[in-house]
Amino acid sequence: MKLIIQGDRIVATATNDYAGPDAWVQAPEDFDAKRMDEYRVADGVAALPTSPVLDLQGTKDVLTARATSLRWQHETGGLTLPNGGRVATGVEDQNRITSVIANAELAGVAEVDFKAPSGWVTLTLAEIKAIAAAIALHVQACFSAERAHHEAIAMLADLAACDAYDVSAGWPV
Repeated sequence: MKLIIQGDRIVATATNDYAGPDAWVQAPEDFDAKRMDEYRVADGVAALPTSPVLDLQGTKDVLTARATSLRWQHETGGLTLPNGGRVATGVEDQNRITSVIANAELAGVAEVDFKAPSGWVTLTLAEIKAIAAAIALHVQACFSAERAHHEAIAMLADLAACDAYDVSAGWPV
């Protein structure tokens, strides 16, 4: 059996004596005509892809999930402060800083000792608040980037646009 192709897709089947003008490839022995639209042709060979072929919405769903995953990675992956110091930004870290601020204000504590990756540091309440503000801005920037990606992905018109879309761009560092 011969498979009539357009680009990398099979559009029809034909008998082995087909001699028409259309491009064709030989059907594999295990060719399943019921799955014809799933086959792809590369280097003159028709085969089923190893991963499922997604339609436009399925591809958008994958891109959207990837954007959400990247937001989480960036949100919780830490933040470099203007002074070069590195601050953890995981949910537990965010909660700890908020708790330190609230408790230090309640207790009238002016300075707090922290164990940083580089060693012990003493921070004033104002410095801790500045770090908390930087983390809050970082987290918000991550969510804003995720939203921008979700909105852009929703507007993609076809699979080619999905393939060209760079979900890794535009994230805060």
